[in-house]
This record gives sequence, C-alpha cells and structure tokens, in this order.
Amino acid sequence: MRSLLEEKGLSFGEKATENAMDVENHGPYKAVIVSISMPVISKSVRKATLRSHWQVAPIAGEGTEVVMTRRSDGRWSCESSRTTFVS
Repeated sequence: MRSLLEEKGLSFGEKATENAMDVENHGPYKAVIVSISMPVISKSVRKATLRSHWQVAPIAGEGTEVVMTRRSDGRWSCESSRTTFVS
C-alpha cells in the first residue's frame, strides 16, 4: 500500500498530517485527513470490523466503526456502521 501511495504522489502517516495542517492559524486544513484501520477479521472469515476517521480542522471530524460481512460470492458488504465520535 505504501509503495502505491508513493507511486501516486500521495502522502501518508505523519507526513500527510503535516502537509494537510495549517499550523499557523489553526483553521481548516489544506486537505481532508482520512484514515482507515486494518480490518479485524473473525475466525470464520465471514465478518470483519474496521474503523474510519476523517478530519478537516482541529475540531471538525468524525469517526465510524463498520461491520462487514463476506457474501457467498466472496465479496464484502457493509452490514452496519455507527458513528463513534464527532468533533
């Protein structure tokens, strides 16, 4: 994943955060910061849980927890999602 992001010229990790933030005036960021966790997959390999987060300013963002289910054709679909925080 890192090599694909680098190939496309997209920053990630701390560098992405530094590039997006406007440290001088604490206003809206120059870019939206989006993060997605690695999925936690059940032992049966039929369900997975992941978390996502986006932020556009120091106190403007949202986090979500998503539960995915593996369908009979092998593709994943969203079973449920819930907001974990809003700032």
